[in-house]
Amino acid sequence: MATLFSMSVVPAMATQVSYPANRGEWSNAGLVCISRQSLPTDPIGILTLTLNNIVTGSSLQIESQDSSTVFHNSVVTGTTKSVTLQVYAPGSALNALRIKVRKGSVEPFYQPYETLLPAAVGAQSIYVSQIPD
Repeated sequence: MATLFSMSVVPAMATQVSYPANRGEWSNAGLVCISRQSLPTDPIGILTLTLNNIVTGSSLQIESQDSSTVFHNSVVTGTTKSVTLQVYAPGSALNALRIKVRKGSVEPFYQPYETLLPAAVGAQSIYVSQIPD
């Protein structure tokens, strides 16, 4: 826990407030604390992503665009795959997603399919266009 000294325009109403130290900073308007800012790793909601027209047996990987974090990795058993992902605070690099699909383990083989997607709270759908290799 950390301690914050808060004072309004009336000095007699000054107070100390305890808040978790592992969270974002307070945003100030003059001498008044008005809100806490989110950290880039704070989840703010859920994205339900549906991928359509996937070749059965393809591998699917969803990662951050800088490839530092893998959010989902699986082998698709049908032609449609629905994945639930976290959406993070605005401006977070974790909201920039790279989606990779490839069927390369068993014939017929398909060329890699890759697309980029900004994550937003709600539902999104992607049509996957896999080309035979």
